Amino acid sequence: MDNASNNDTLTRELAVLVPGFRGADARTRCLAHIVNLMAKVGDAFISFFFLQPKRKKKTKIKKNPAKKRKRGQPEPVRETEETVEVNIEGDELTGDKALDDLALETARDDDVELATHTGTGTTENLEQPAEHGKTVHDKAVVRSIKQQAIIAAKALGIEIPPDEEKTALGIFPKAAGAARRVRDSAPLREQFDLLLAAQNKTDKLIPSDAKVLRPREPTRWNCNFDCLATHIVFRPVVEKLTAGAQNELNTYAMSEKQWELGDEIIHVLAIFDLVTDLFSKKEVPLVHQTGPVPVLEDIERRLKCVVNQERGPVPAVIRVAAQAAILVQNKYYHLTGECEVYQIALILCPDKKLKWFTDNNRSADEIEEARKTITHQFNESYNKNPA
Repeated sequence: MDNASNNDTLTRELAVLVPGFRGADARTRCLAHIVNLMAKVGDAFISFFFLQPKRKKKTKIKKNPAKKRKRGQPEPVRETEETVEVNIEGDELTGDKALDDLALETARDDDVELATHTGTGTTENLEQPAEHGKTVHDKAVVRSIKQQAIIAAKALGIEIPPDEEKTALGIFPKAAGAARRVRDSAPLREQFDLLLAAQNKTDKLIPSDAKVLRPREPTRWNCNFDCLATHIVFRPVVEKLTAGAQNELNTYAMSEKQWELGDEIIHVLAIFDLVTDLFSKKEVPLVHQTGPVPVLEDIERRLKCVVNQERGPVPAVIRVAAQAAILVQNKYYHLTGECEVYQIALILCPDKKLKWFTDNNRSADEIEEARKTITHQFNESYNKNPA
């Protein structure tokens, strides 16, 4: 199951309705969803690199109630104009033209006065359409985690400089917007192909299996990684395409700092890309060899390397974003302890067994508890008459 709260309810109710179902003890969690929460746009990591559009004011036509005449005939309906503050409908990060342009417009509005985007967001207390439980869960996690990450990073002496924050927030609107424009315009696609062909005739050949910029597709795993990665790979072509005003793409032109930061972001997103790519293969055994416990611990180790700059200097915004992803990891790693299936699968795996717990710094008490768990379940399920 994914991690939405309605599945918590389902788990509890199933235990009542189905006697053989053991509730939380038997619930396994969707690791792909956990990793997606850690990495995808609007969620823990990428939320630091995508400016959320501000609320916009628009005029709505409001019809006043009709008044009846004496003879029962209604008066013509009177219309009045009312200015209301609304939020753009839909996922803020879908790559849709209106949303891309709105994010860029917001960034331009903030050139003088930097928006204090410290994770609080600007969409609370607005009327929202009914959403799927998973979507509601995801957004709530992000709002909470982003604030916690900023506080935790500050305790470590990490603070994002305002200019770096502003630079970072424009990266994905520009990458996603440019890719969408090229995809939706035949002349722009033709020009992109010509520029790419010309570039590949030089000594600076672009080594890539991709043939075009990949726009964001929110329903597909790793769409953010692919979007930014192709943007970085095709940088020489993108820079020519967004130069000047002839293509009306100059709004999407990245600054030198954004290119540099984008390259750093890709290296961290690759951590999540490898995992989700692995989980998309049907032949991969998910519970013991690539289950949540080993995978989440490996992701945490890699992210801590980023936060602690163990392999060289890392921009502050990326360190804080990595801290946000770690907080999501911690949240769901803790929940895997509710289900003994993962622990049992690790012990039964021939290349792990109880040695895995020792190798991963588990205490003697934890190892003994794991031994008792698997012994109890074996006797309960298979050895009804133990000697």
